[in-house]
Amino acid sequence: MGYDGLKRLVFRALQADSSGYLRCRIIDLLFSLLIDDQYLRKDGQYMIQSPDVLPFLFQLCDHFEDNLKHDLMDTFIPFVENNTLNRSLCCQQGVVYLLLEIISKNKDNLPYVAKVINVLEILGTHSITVPELKLLFFLLQEDVNGLRPRMQILLLCALEYM
Repeated sequence: MGYDGLKRLVFRALQADSSGYLRCRIIDLLFSLLIDDQYLRKDGQYMIQSPDVLPFLFQLCDHFEDNLKHDLMDTFIPFVENNTLNRSLCCQQGVVYLLLEIISKNKDNLPYVAKVINVLEILGTHSITVPELKLLFFLLQEDVNGLRPRMQILLLCALEYM
């Protein structure tokens, strides 16, 4: 079936899901796919076994309600917080760029953006590319009315942390 087939199947299922139950289950299943169902190692760290799931996981964020978006980020932070290999895999899969795109689409949802920026900080300490930095600086720019973005301080702190 492959990941492309899985994406199409999941997007169709999400469109038909009116109760929201399926959205919760999909997050659980994707995290299970991500780690090949081996949730914890002996040292208590999560190990990413299937990094190809990462882009799909973050592309789905646009299709979730706010509470599920928060849960996704809260669940993802332990995966990258204390594990250099997981951070490396995320950077190789372009997760930093996906996170920056999520920030640009959710500028008005500051609590969610703060969690996304937290993950961005963690990954940015490992690796950040020139296109990713350009997008980060683009997000720091004022809008056409001369107003600064609400998340500018958070982004500047993240940049300083990196």
